[in-house]
Amino acid sequence: MISNSELAGRRTGYSVKVSSDPADDEWDEFVLQTPGSHYAQTSKWARVQSIRGFECTRIMLHSASGIIGGAQILCRRLPIIGSFGYITRGPVCDYSNLDLVEKVIHEITRICRQKRIIYLALTMPVDGKFATQILQKYGFQITDNSYEEIASVSIDLTLDVDVILSNMKLKKRQTIRQLGRKNALKIINGTSQDISDFYRLYTMSSQRIGFYPHSEVFFQTLWDCFGRTGNLLFLISKLENEPVSACMAIAFRETVYGYVIGWSGKHKQLFPNDALHWNMILQAKSSGFHIFDFGGIELDLNRPIMRNVPIAEQFVKSYCRIKLEYGGDVYFYPDNYEFISNSLLRWGYTTIYPKIPTKFFIDYIDRLIKRRAENL
Repeated sequence: MISNSELAGRRTGYSVKVSSDPADDEWDEFVLQTPGSHYAQTSKWARVQSIRGFECTRIMLHSASGIIGGAQILCRRLPIIGSFGYITRGPVCDYSNLDLVEKVIHEITRICRQKRIIYLALTMPVDGKFATQILQKYGFQITDNSYEEIASVSIDLTLDVDVILSNMKLKKRQTIRQLGRKNALKIINGTSQDISDFYRLYTMSSQRIGFYPHSEVFFQTLWDCFGRTGNLLFLISKLENEPVSACMAIAFRETVYGYVIGWSGKHKQLFPNDALHWNMILQAKSSGFHIFDFGGIELDLNRPIMRNVPIAEQFVKSYCRIKLEYGGDVYFYPDNYEFISNSLLRWGYTTIYPKIPTKFFIDYIDRLIKRRAENL
């Protein structure tokens, strides 16, 4: 049976399919072939996030030639009132075609209401800056909640290695050259058999820094979904037979995205994390990738970068600040957006929520996710 919305879509040249299939090769191929797309919109990533208790709702607009646009929403059910969801680096479509962009956003809001996704967080790809007026037209509003960072640091891998080195801060360049001359660390490529070693290093980092770790099953699933197809770069530094640090990066289209790093906290004088970063950059370059993306920069660090003013003392030795020492280019995503599908809840959110401590809602969601993770 064809729904009224699908008939309406066909009259305008497209039909709509909504899927929750764990694997979707057709969608993944569309995402892969769309310029500016991100691995977080693939069904592979949805399978990884299912370990954290998220369910997938995939909205796809079809024309006679195939998929022309869509978005993957990862949802988590809330008691009684419905679900919350988020779209990471989506929707996926041709942002130069604003009519198409509007169709996709319209379908997203419609499906949210239909499936009782009461709260939707949206982080857009770089080209999403062209869609801001459309988002606001459909009830999206800018949020300061940092579901994803709005800036990142990337290194152009098409440059010669000497040029990449020359772009680094002096001390970082000296460290990298020192690693090349003499270092007791051995860098190896990890496999699924090394996940346990990685996880031990990762949890050491979480205890030292104070972040909540994903489960070991999460990283095993990450390997199963991306590593087996050659899309996960996994490096480990060892001193003799002792694992010292390890990192993972996800390769998608022409870009390698730094994802996670773990370190025992030992042998700092050997620069184990710099050894990993530099070898990851070299390996990505030799494999033919064009960009190495270090990942997000915190909002409080974005602001001084945008204004070209000195960085606050608390960020001088932060990991985000270290990313900048590699001399890459800082680029910015559009603002993060949020959408509340229920009009009554939207009223309460805009009138009552501002009076609640800022992080209350996000902390509540985080607690739900962590509670699920603890049961795995």
